[in-house]
Formats: sequence, structure tokens, C-alpha cells
Amino acid sequence: LIGKYFLGLSTNSKQRLRQLLVDQFTQAAGGPAVYTGRSMKLSHRGIGGGLTNSEFDAFVNGIAQALDKNDVHQTEKEEVLAFANSLRDEIVER
Repeated sequence: LIGKYFLGLSTNSKQRLRQLLVDQFTQAAGGPAVYTGRSMKLSHRGIGGGLTNSEFDAFVNGIAQALDKNDVHQTEKEEVLAFANSLRDEIVER
């Protein structure tokens, strides 16, 4: 569902996006990384005519699947998903 937004990105752009996500989630968890990217509202404004709740849900579901695949404990999983969901209002436009 969200893969269409990554079509045409260079390998370098995909690596940069991945690192920004790692930094953002690590910072939110109190880790040593510092997120240096743009605000979520600015980064996502107007993408594909505006991201939908369904697309955002697909992204969060992907996070949940990755956490399950890596045997992340339920408490930490809930914390990560709560952080991701806290960004919904900044990201979803329609």
C-alpha cells in the first residue's frame, strides 16, 4: 500500500530515509541517536495528494511485523507503536 511512495528513489535516498527512521525512533526511545530530519508535517505534506489513515495504518502494521520478526518484547513493541501512532496527526492529510 505504501510501496508506491518509494518507487523511483535511488539506493542512496532509500538508505538516507532508513537512517532517518532509525535515528527518529532511537531518539524517541531515549537512545543516543539524534533525529536531524525535517518535521513530519513538512516531510509528508502533499505526498501523493496527501497520505491517508489506511496508508498510515499499513506503515504502522509494517513496524509491528518487523518487531514481531525480531522478537521484540510486548512492552517495548507497544512503546514503539505508541510513538509511531503519536505522529499520525502530523502525517495523515486525508
